[in-house]
Amino acid sequence: MKSALVLIAATLCLPAATAWAGADYSKDIVRKFEPRSVEQLELQNLAGRLLVEEASGDELELRATVHADAYDKMDARDVAQLLELKIERDGGAIAVMAVYPVDRYSRLRYGAAEGGFFSGSTQTRVDGRKVRISMGRKGDGLPLWVDFHLRVPKGVDCSLRNLVGDVKLEGLHGDVKLDCASAEVDVDRHDGRLLVDSGSGDIRVVDMRGALTLDTGSGDIKVENLEGDFSGDTGSGDILLRQARGEAFHADTGSGDVILKDAAYPQMGIDTGSGDVEVASLLAELRRWQVDTGSGDVVFSLPALGASFRLEVDTSNGDVQCAFDSRDVQLHRGKIRSLTVGTGEGLIIVDTGSGDISLLQRK
Repeated sequence: MKSALVLIAATLCLPAATAWAGADYSKDIVRKFEPRSVEQLELQNLAGRLLVEEASGDELELRATVHADAYDKMDARDVAQLLELKIERDGGAIAVMAVYPVDRYSRLRYGAAEGGFFSGSTQTRVDGRKVRISMGRKGDGLPLWVDFHLRVPKGVDCSLRNLVGDVKLEGLHGDVKLDCASAEVDVDRHDGRLLVDSGSGDIRVVDMRGALTLDTGSGDIKVENLEGDFSGDTGSGDILLRQARGEAFHADTGSGDVILKDAAYPQMGIDTGSGDVEVASLLAELRRWQVDTGSGDVVFSLPALGASFRLEVDTSNGDVQCAFDSRDVQLHRGKIRSLTVGTGEGLIIVDTGSGDISLLQRK
């Protein structure tokens, strides 16, 4: 059975307000759930920092810190009262929603943004209403935002929507889906599937076990120590993986380099409109690697012992260099278009409009 609880920020907070340099007024709302009673968690928030970390026990704990500044003729405390925190429960599923007064205010301000990446504004829709969120102490709009700190037990799956504000996930064990409009995302020690979709901002993941899917409209993607399949997409930015292994790797960038160091993926697909591709593979044997770049060099580095593949190249203006003993070399206008190394069990396909292709032996 579904049940709902509405927490009004002004009345059900902890007794003492918390001073915070970025806002005129701040208060906490704390909610704890019975041990082993939560299997799924959903969170929706328009603006604020989000920290989700592993709980030390079986109890899920939620802390929401409401921040507000004085606005128009209202003092900061009155502004804070305009926010409601709704919690709905349906069996083992918990839904937490920060409800902003978008029926009265079409512009909000995230006052914790301090320039740099968090500047300007972003736009979204809430219940069919167009809402603009400006960022910074001097932006326009109702100055109201919420920071969330969640402690989540092992095995709880999370669906998180935090439009504007830094996001950090630490030590989680469970599947996580994160949706942002403008955010820097930092993930440490994750066990389970992870999907991050961000309109803009860098994404960093360290020590991950499970399938990883990352998408940012504008920003770099950096991953270190991954055990699992990878799919990454950035409109403008680099994709860098270090110490990664799995069955399949896919990367797509409109403008940016794709670099893999100490990687082991028998199947790879890489597409970049403008950028270099560097693959330093731990695997000598591969199934299928396919690279398409409009403009950029492509460098493969593989172990010499046991290397076996066939290379097929389509380039308008670029040379091919191969450090391996090869056979069945086919030329077109004096340039290499295909060759075979070893028994040719794997296949490497490279299509580049303008760029050189190098096959190097790992040292």
